Amino acid sequence: QSRSSAASDVYKRQVNAPSTDQRGSIRIDRSVIDIGAVEYGNLPPSSSSFGDDTLTAGDGYSRDFSIYFSEPEGDGMTFNAVGLPNGLSIDVNSGVISGNVNAFGLFGITVGAIDEFGLPTTEFFQIAALNQAPSFVPLDDEIFVAGAPISWNVQVASDADGHNVSYQVSGLPPSLSSTNGLITGSSDATTYANSPYTITVNATDGYEVSSISATLKISNNPPEINGVGDLTLGAGEAINWNLAQATDFDGHTISYLSLIHIPSPRDRTR
Repeated sequence: QSRSSAASDVYKRQVNAPSTDQRGSIRIDRSVIDIGAVEYGNLPPSSSSFGDDTLTAGDGYSRDFSIYFSEPEGDGMTFNAVGLPNGLSIDVNSGVISGNVNAFGLFGITVGAIDEFGLPTTEFFQIAALNQAPSFVPLDDEIFVAGAPISWNVQVASDADGHNVSYQVSGLPPSLSSTNGLITGSSDATTYANSPYTITVNATDGYEVSSISATLKISNNPPEINGVGDLTLGAGEAINWNLAQATDFDGHTISYLSLIHIPSPRDRTR
C-alpha cells in the first residue's frame, strides 16, 4: 500500500528489508526507502610498502612512487613527501622523487597520496646516503730558508667517493697565506725569529672534514768569514784593509760591522 503527501516531495514506501548503506544505492533506514536521499561513500587510496634505498652522498636519485598507490574508486591522486634530504623533491602530480642527495646520513621519509576528496594514505621508507671523508697521505715537515720565496703544496688528500676536495690551512705566520692548500709568501726576520710553526690542514669533500698537521720551519745559516789575516803598519802609514771576506750559504746580502781598536798613547810606548 502507498500514499502521497502534498507537504513533501519525498516518497516513501514501507518494506520489510534490512538496513543497508552502500555507495550510490538508495538509503534504507528503519525499513523505509527514502528515494530523496542518496548517500555516496568514499574510500582512501590504498598502498603497498616500498623498500629502502642506499646511495652515495651527492649522487643523482629518481624513483616513481605513484606505482605503490592506487585509488579503489578511480579518483585522481596527488602526492607529497616529508623528511626528504637536501636536494630531493617530489612532483605532486606524478609522485616521482628526484634530484641530487646533497647530504649524508640516514633519512626517514613519509610519502603520501591524497584523493580528490582529501583522504590520505601514507607509507614510510628510508634513504641511506653514505659518505667517506677525505683521506690524507703523510704530510712531511718542511724547512724553508729565511727571506726566500716560499711555495708549499699541501693538497695531499683524496676522496674515495670522487667528490671534489677543498682545503684550508691554519697556523701560518702573517707573512704566509694559503689558497686552497697552496701556501705561498716569504719569511721576514720576525717569521724567522718565531719559527717553527705547527700548521693544520683541513680537507673537506663538502660533507665531512679531515685534518692533518705538519711543522713549518724557517732556517738560516750565519755568514762564514773566510779568514782575515793580521795587518802590520808602519808609523804614520795609511790604512787600506778590505775585510769583506765573508760568504753567506743562504745567499743573503751581507753587511759588515768592524770593531777597530785605536791604540792609546800607553799602547804606543809598549
